[in-house]
Amino acid sequence: MGYTHYWRTKPGELDATTFAAFRLDAERIFAEATRQGLALGDAHGKNEPEVGDDFVAFNGVGERSHETCRVTRVNELDPHLRRNEAFGFTKTAYKPYDRAVTAVLLAYRHRFPGEVRLSSDGDHDDWLEGQALVKAACGYVPEITFA
Repeated sequence: MGYTHYWRTKPGELDATTFAAFRLDAERIFAEATRQGLALGDAHGKNEPEVGDDFVAFNGVGERSHETCRVTRVNELDPHLRRNEAFGFTKTAYKPYDRAVTAVLLAYRHRFPGEVRLSSDGDHDDWLEGQALVKAACGYVPEITFA
């Protein structure tokens, strides 16, 4: 397996205005992470993180990349789950971009508190750097809780 973070959302479309606020948070997180010396790339571990109207996608760079973190506004029902949920995950293998992954996921859940649930192979302490990154980038301190 490997060190992985998971999220579940309701299937269908999340509110577009709220997702726009999340996208802005993600852009601020990417800028702050870069300012702090963390190299982030697109889904392929090159260039820059990708941010669109309905998605945020990024990875580490080069050998410091692993699996893409792709968070979307429109989420399809996962037929393999017992619940009526959409499911996403990113395996980071503890690589440096894990800090940005946890930050983005915390911001995602912060913007959609009743609609996004997080879980992880890590524990609370593994998310502290991501929490600090959100605070530095966005000015709020997201709660670290897992469902």
